[in-house]
Amino acid sequence: MHHYRIVTLILLSFACVFLSACHEDQPASRTIFTLQVDEDYFFVGDSWIFATDQNGEVLDAKSYSKGQTITLSTNKTVDKVNITFFNSLTGTTSFNTYAGYPTGASLRLSAPLPDGEPKSGAAAFNILNYDASGLLEFSNGYRTDAKGVIAGNAFKVNLSFYNTPSDMLITGYRADVPVYNWAKGLKDGDVVDRDFTADFEAFPHQVKLDFEGSNTAYVYARSAGQATYLKLIDTNQLGIRRTDHPVIGYIDGFDVYQTWVQNMKPGGSVTYFKTGAPTLSFTMPSFTFSLTSREIQNLSFDFSEDYTYYSSLWYYTGTWWGITAPPGTTVTQFSIPTEIATKYPDIDASKFKFSGVHFTKVLDGGSYLDAVQGSLAQPPANQEYYIFTPEF
Repeated sequence: MHHYRIVTLILLSFACVFLSACHEDQPASRTIFTLQVDEDYFFVGDSWIFATDQNGEVLDAKSYSKGQTITLSTNKTVDKVNITFFNSLTGTTSFNTYAGYPTGASLRLSAPLPDGEPKSGAAAFNILNYDASGLLEFSNGYRTDAKGVIAGNAFKVNLSFYNTPSDMLITGYRADVPVYNWAKGLKDGDVVDRDFTADFEAFPHQVKLDFEGSNTAYVYARSAGQATYLKLIDTNQLGIRRTDHPVIGYIDGFDVYQTWVQNMKPGGSVTYFKTGAPTLSFTMPSFTFSLTSREIQNLSFDFSEDYTYYSSLWYYTGTWWGITAPPGTTVTQFSIPTEIATKYPDIDASKFKFSGVHFTKVLDGGSYLDAVQGSLAQPPANQEYYIFTPEF
């Protein structure tokens, strides 16, 4: 009996050592991604987040809602993961994948700070000598609603607006040149008389968009400390006088300007965007593009320009899958977590058809990782980038 007990203890000791060794060889589970959702974040539908490795294997998947902090974890050793946001709302299902995201990172989905409920008001404008072939813009950084009629040689406008009293900027085009006028301290019940020929001044800084092709643009501006932008000019205001080579510009007195210009040519469009200092000097590069494979698990293309990341889109009835990735990264394996596939058995990855792709080239104020939803609680003060969108 004594001999038996000794042998048993020896065997148990070996078993403990063996189990301990096995436990040490098995990597511990570690957090690969953290998602924080603010309590006041706008939220609709059924939402999930899941991570896959570069071979398409699902590492972890969890549903989330506002007010939650979600962690994704795995016991695999991975340096980068693909993060996918899934959302299902009646009639619409979407996947948004961001490829090559570093493990251990975190995101926060936060609601924008409310501006409060500004006091509303209404005012009347009588604008003489305006032919109404274009459109006037009334802007104070809040929602406005202008309804006008021609009466004799006057353009009579009834304006409903928020944030009273406030300085109301009125802009339009006169002889294809952007012009402006201020109605300072506009209050509820005010009646404002202006002469479009005599009282409206031409923008002091102008540039003609003479890039080959068709060009459209808008310019916004705001003062330091203000959360809202005023619209300075929009080429759609040309109305029936719209041209492929309009004039845009800006007026002084603001701290931050936002410029958006889109150039359309056969083969696709180039969009230029800048926030920060005003600019009237920029180029509109051309590009070439060819698609060699449009399969969702084997997207392949040739693009002539350097870029920071690309975004491709796939679709079939009511279901979207968007994929964003840096250069040299192609998502070649798609997997849907069992939890989602079981809950939504009608999702069929084989049905996705290629819908389009565009390329973003960041010049200032951003990176590929900043493109991931929720990465930036607040956009940087200065941004500048191009978006190249091939035509299909």
